[in-house]
Amino acid sequence: MTFGRFFAKPDMNVGISYRTPGDPFTGIYTEVEVRRHSFMMEAYKNLFNYLGFVPYAGVTILGISESRGLRLEVRSWKPEARSNF
Repeated sequence: MTFGRFFAKPDMNVGISYRTPGDPFTGIYTEVEVRRHSFMMEAYKNLFNYLGFVPYAGVTILGISESRGLRLEVRSWKPEARSNF
């Protein structure tokens, strides 16, 4: 999720964003889900416009926290009952 504002008179942009990408990893009898929470604030100023090429200079402040969830599943194997007929 991102919110921002472009200021036309000074020709600059200010924005904030929040992201929560995550990935599940599975193995034998285990499943781990890693989810990252990141928050970013940025501001940049367009320097000039040269035939559509617009270089800019800016600052980005980034905060990241990572949380891990572990879920253990035990799967047991039982042989089927057989009749001796």
